[in-house]
Amino acid sequence: MTNHSKDVVQYTCAVVSLLAGITLCYINFILTGDITNGVLGFTGMCLSFTGGVFGIALYVRTKVDQEVRNYMDKMKEDV
Repeated sequence: MTNHSKDVVQYTCAVVSLLAGITLCYINFILTGDITNGVLGFTGMCLSFTGGVFGIALYVRTKVDQEVRNYMDKMKEDV
């Protein structure tokens, strides 16, 4: 699995999870007029998963970018 396809799968799962949680909340509210605890818990887990996927990816990319820039700056100084 290449790095690009891994990212596509990861982001697709996060978006599908987010949409599933929101859709389930709307359906439950329309049918019962209230959002039950189970549905609210599931939506919270979907939001946590989605936030984790996007947050961790952003953090890792930022750290890798910083390390590469530091390495390149160090190489320029040595030359």
